[in-house]
Amino acid sequence: MAVEPLDNYENKEKPIVSTALNIGVIIGTILFPLVGLLMGFAYYRKDHPDAKKAGKIWMILGGIMIALNIFFLISMRQSGTGPLQ
Repeated sequence: MAVEPLDNYENKEKPIVSTALNIGVIIGTILFPLVGLLMGFAYYRKDHPDAKKAGKIWMILGGIMIALNIFFLISMRQSGTGPLQ
C-alpha cells in the first residue's frame, strides 16, 4: 500500500507567468517602456493562453508608456522647460 502525501505540491502545475514576474515587468515597463514591448512580444509568441494574455498586456502598457513619454517630451519642449529646447 503506497502512502500518498497529504499535499501533492510537486504535482501542482506552476503558472506560466508568476505574480512576481508580472509585477516586475509592469514596474520595468513603467520605468523603461522597451522592457514591456520586448517581454510582451516574447510571451505573446508562446502557445499558452496565460502567456499570450500577459504578453498582450505588457505590449499595450509599453505602447502607452512610449506614447506618454513622447507626449511629455513634446509638451516640455513647447513650454521651454524640457531637455530638447
